[in-house]
Amino acid sequence: MKDMSRMILLIFVIIVSIFFLGCKQEPQNAQQDSSYAGSADVIQGTGSGQADDSEADVQDSGSALIEDDDSVDDDISTDDETADTEYDLEYSLADLDEVLDRGFFFIVGNKAPAMDVVTISEIQADLRDLNLETGNAKLADEVSDYTTEDYIVIGSPCDNPIAAKLLAKEIAEKGDCNIFDTGAAWIKIFKTSPDNIAIFVGGDRPVYTRIAGSVLGNFEDYGLVGTAVEVTGPADRPSVSIMI
Repeated sequence: MKDMSRMILLIFVIIVSIFFLGCKQEPQNAQQDSSYAGSADVIQGTGSGQADDSEADVQDSGSALIEDDDSVDDDISTDDETADTEYDLEYSLADLDEVLDRGFFFIVGNKAPAMDVVTISEIQADLRDLNLETGNAKLADEVSDYTTEDYIVIGSPCDNPIAAKLLAKEIAEKGDCNIFDTGAAWIKIFKTSPDNIAIFVGGDRPVYTRIAGSVLGNFEDYGLVGTAVEVTGPADRPSVSIMI
């Protein structure tokens, strides 16, 4: 009997121990589950936060790029107004032998057609044959003030901002930077300051600018008069008509 009682008591103790042990593990499991859930929340939160931050960075970068582009556009000068002061021109194209002896530089647009550069070299060579030396060519953005030197300004006002300033009135009247009749080019002389002169050579297309450049380089053959002439016709037989 004693052995049976001991056996029953032992079984009872084992059952009670197992019961209490199970009660203890359930809260631990619950706590572990809770900690895992918390970790999942943290991971999810971190991932979501990184995505949001990256998207925000991309949007900010895009905005910055757009702002930069706007700032570049703002830097592009569209001012084609000439100075208010006008000077009396004591020379005409009939005086080119005397005028060109002053020593002119050239101005060409930064993005001008290559033929405009060819035109400059041909004018230089033609004038050299007449013992008239000219200076080098400068890009338009290298000339901060075109009124402080004597310049031959080459190319359409659409390609050369200095030409656009010289011809601002004509552009305003036409409402377009291409102020020429089809197939025509101009040679026009300006007084840009009390001491300086500019000669414009440009046309409807670069090829017509080149023809007008040939007329300027060989001015003695054409009997130029007035302050502005229009050049038309083929390169081997250009026609010159007085505008002003």
